Amino acid sequence: PPPVPLGGAEGELQADLGESSMLSFLRDVRTVLSQRLFCAVAAGYASYTWTLGVLAAQGPRAGYAIFRTTPPFSPENPMKKGYGDVVFGLITVVTGIVACLAGGWVVDRVGGSLVSTCWVCSISLFASTVVCILAFQLSPTFWYFTGAFTLGEIFLFLLQAPINALQLWCVPPRLRSLSMSISVVLIHLLGDVPGPIATAAIQDHLDKMHKSSKNWRTSMSLSLTLNAVSAVTFVWAAYIARTARDYRKDPHRKSRSSSAEPSEESSLLLPNT
Repeated sequence: PPPVPLGGAEGELQADLGESSMLSFLRDVRTVLSQRLFCAVAAGYASYTWTLGVLAAQGPRAGYAIFRTTPPFSPENPMKKGYGDVVFGLITVVTGIVACLAGGWVVDRVGGSLVSTCWVCSISLFASTVVCILAFQLSPTFWYFTGAFTLGEIFLFLLQAPINALQLWCVPPRLRSLSMSISVVLIHLLGDVPGPIATAAIQDHLDKMHKSSKNWRTSMSLSLTLNAVSAVTFVWAAYIARTARDYRKDPHRKSRSSSAEPSEESSLLLPNT
């Protein structure tokens, strides 16, 4: 049977509840985005995810184009197309597991503060940028590239645990799930969705000018420079973290900017007047 429409006071009450829920959600989003450290970390995460998206989508194609006739392959016995996908996949799985665990261990070893965690992210990003660009630019054979790229991906995945920890530590505990949701939207919208598209556009432009396997070395290296941008962003985040609020220590403590007002969490316990 069709639903019975609510009338009078019941309909108005339901409308008021829906409007109140939406306003509450928007206030929570504003609270998350008002955390300067969260915004800095999210910006660095987005540019970092740009690189991850490029490597996942374009990395095997680049490896095949650059190294398909280099040792241990030859023009008579070139690399098979699926071979690069398998090797890239194995490297990603192994380095992802090892580096994610290592990243958490490193953060614990350096104290686990907001500032030190930002520096772990920045240093690992700088290292991965240098190693991965050198791997694409200078590797003479596929096996040299594989070794260098494996090291680069270890540095690349080292910040997976630290970067997610930062996003949880710099927002009120009740908004941690929302902060992670906002972060996921941002990194896809600004990171791994446009990254491969932009890299493909650069590659197409270079091929129109002069078709060569070296074009892939150039286009991948240009995309990897976004890692350096992310590393600089985390230097900025480390500066912000010096005075940022760490919600692990005292989630109910009043911040300096709102010392005259009740904290967000305590206000939830006060009766409406």
